[in-house]
Amino acid sequence: MLLTRLQDLRGSSAIMGGATVVLAGVFRQKLPIVTRGTPADQINGCLKIFYLWYIEKFSLTTNMRSHIQGDLSAGQFANKFIQIGDDKALEDPSTGLIIMPCGQIVNSPDELLSTNTRCIF
Repeated sequence: MLLTRLQDLRGSSAIMGGATVVLAGVFRQKLPIVTRGTPADQINGCLKIFYLWYIEKFSLTTNMRSHIQGDLSAGQFANKFIQIGDDKALEDPSTGLIIMPCGQIVNSPDELLSTNTRCIF
């Protein structure tokens, strides 16, 4: 659909109407919905498999929020989520639950608010 729309809009029969298209995001979280499809059908329908383009995968290696703020615990927490997404997180053998480190403990709602606000802004 995108292919033909760009061709129509740009008045060109070239692939994507001759436009350079850059797609970004966490593709593991953007699988297509395939009616009555299996997980394999979803993978085959995703953008990475599309015949019109070459995909080059880049991986981010530095958590900039924790790097700039010097917050080691935020970096460890972010890395844990990457491990979960890559299916490499450690699990408790007795429960099958993912093992998460203890988070930061705050003593009051005001302290929680000030900590989170500093991270957001």
